[in-house]
Amino acid sequence: METRPFARCVSAVVTIGVAATPALAQRPNDYHAEGVRLYEAGRYQEAISYFNVSLERKHRDIEGHIKRGNSYLKLNRADLALADYNSVIRFNRFFAPAYIDRGIACIMLGQLDAAANDFNYALQLYNSPSYTFDPASSAYYDSSWNVPTITEPLNWDPKGTQRALAYSGLGQVYHRSRRDAEAVEQYNASLRLNPNDTNTLAGRGDALLSLGQVDEALACFNQAIQLAPNHSRAFASRGEAFSRIGETDRALSDFDLAIALDPGSTRARRLRASLLSANGQGARALEDLDAILRVDPKDAGTLKDKGGVLVRMGKPGPALEFLAESIRLDPSRASAYVNQGVAQRLLGANDLAILSFDEAIRLDPGHVGAWTDRGLARADLGQLDDAIRDFGEAIRLNPENAIPRVGRAEALARHGRPGDAVPDYETAAQLAPKAPSPLIGLGHALDALGRHEPAIEAYSKALPLVGPNESATLYRDMGNSRRMRRDWSGALADLDKSLELQPRDADAHALRGWTRLIADRDGGDEDARAYLDLRRGHDKSAPYMAILGALASRRAHRDQAALAFLDEGIANTPSTAWPVPILHALRNATPLERLLEAKLNPGQDSEARAFLTLDRIDSNDKSTSIAALRQVVEHGSGSPVALDLAREALARLER
Repeated sequence: METRPFARCVSAVVTIGVAATPALAQRPNDYHAEGVRLYEAGRYQEAISYFNVSLERKHRDIEGHIKRGNSYLKLNRADLALADYNSVIRFNRFFAPAYIDRGIACIMLGQLDAAANDFNYALQLYNSPSYTFDPASSAYYDSSWNVPTITEPLNWDPKGTQRALAYSGLGQVYHRSRRDAEAVEQYNASLRLNPNDTNTLAGRGDALLSLGQVDEALACFNQAIQLAPNHSRAFASRGEAFSRIGETDRALSDFDLAIALDPGSTRARRLRASLLSANGQGARALEDLDAILRVDPKDAGTLKDKGGVLVRMGKPGPALEFLAESIRLDPSRASAYVNQGVAQRLLGANDLAILSFDEAIRLDPGHVGAWTDRGLARADLGQLDDAIRDFGEAIRLNPENAIPRVGRAEALARHGRPGDAVPDYETAAQLAPKAPSPLIGLGHALDALGRHEPAIEAYSKALPLVGPNESATLYRDMGNSRRMRRDWSGALADLDKSLELQPRDADAHALRGWTRLIADRDGGDEDARAYLDLRRGHDKSAPYMAILGALASRRAHRDQAALAFLDEGIANTPSTAWPVPILHALRNATPLERLLEAKLNPGQDSEARAFLTLDRIDSNDKSTSIAALRQVVEHGSGSPVALDLAREALARLER
């Protein structure tokens, strides 16, 4: 959301007149006086009409130009205000207030360098010991001032209020230029001259907030609100600070107050919309954005935000329409390209998304989101090295942001570098202690490294942070970790919890079924049946699940059920595929030796020995079974399931 244009109360400028006959001066002076009255009453559009008439006759009326310009500013027409301030400066190039006002207009127009030049020149004029007012350069001059007789330099800003405004203006320039540390210095200089200026306090708070100094920012906003309880901008900024620290209710309350005080506050509505959207209230967020667009349908920033809300609501197609219009109206806004890229990613158009992120980075090389999202798009396309570099740049720009660290960790893990991924996951978990994804990713990386105990600890920490469906997955992951530690009882307890929460998780059924068989427990055939029913059709694991069902059924002396599993596996698997020979051997009681006569690779050899020996362990000679199982344990290179089956069965035989 963009910062609201710098606003202030412009101090009254002294009216200076030229000698004229009352008859000639009466009518323009009347219009001028009425314009001033309307201006001071806040009726800016009407004031402009009167100033238009008076300035036609008295075009060198400095006060008229200043107040008409300020009226234009109040109506958000900085382009028209600029012409008035330029006129004043042409009349008197040493009139410092005009430079301050023109600087404000330049800020509103996004002309930050020009604004900085104007504020600095105004300060130079005020701080110069030789700065005096030259009445000969003005069309209006009151002879009672007796200025021509003054020989010593005058201080035309004795209270420092004008210099304070100039310093505050520079603070706004630096804040908008993302030079927030320098912005704070300028705001400090302003507050030393005018410590109770509420706009400067609010501006200083905005800069501190951008620096991540939330407590200090809140102190500024609180002081501004205490001095001016109707200060809409301060409420909006304080709401933004509260939202940064997760105080959602207090943030929404402040946004509500800001909008109640100033229903036309675009910034407050956009901030509220952003928070509502982040909390899953997209429909309410759209109401705020649509309220802004009803007043100004061509507000590029709000169109960008509306596209972003629609993206978050899972509506990337409609979002692209608003984002395209935002970019057409203002092609210089990097965040619009970022939102466009995210929408394209959601639609699977990663190549187009990368082009959008490229443009965002070209416009704003410091945009952390653009680097992060381009990394995600590249990771989606399997361009892992490029993705890792993008995430690295995002981390360099903002080391405190957990999202690119998780992105880089996931890319490293996919790259086969889980050890390199672990530090990123650990740092991300520290940066975002309420986010489950760093902990879950850390658990997976640790499991891949064989560090199952710390993996289980990571999953356990993530459990309180997720909902029921995610909890089911975490219990399944913990069960798998315990299974790899050969903690069969612990694994079964976790897998039971997983399936209580999500009974239709086929993978959890597979894990529990094999674990039951390995641990010599009942129920493996029930899990095999559940898996096959859930994964109907061709599935690469289906023939192994048929083996599980057959072995578990025979363990329970249900031979007909075992044959049914084997027939189903044979019927649904290509005859040349592995492990069809094992299915036939189990079905037809083929001797193990005959199966081993075929040219099997080491993995197939181990699986054949483990499955067939387990199937015939009661009928085989004990020494024969021990020899076959020991061959698997000592030399096997097949599936971990076959190795675990052999190891546990061998341990039972050797007791």
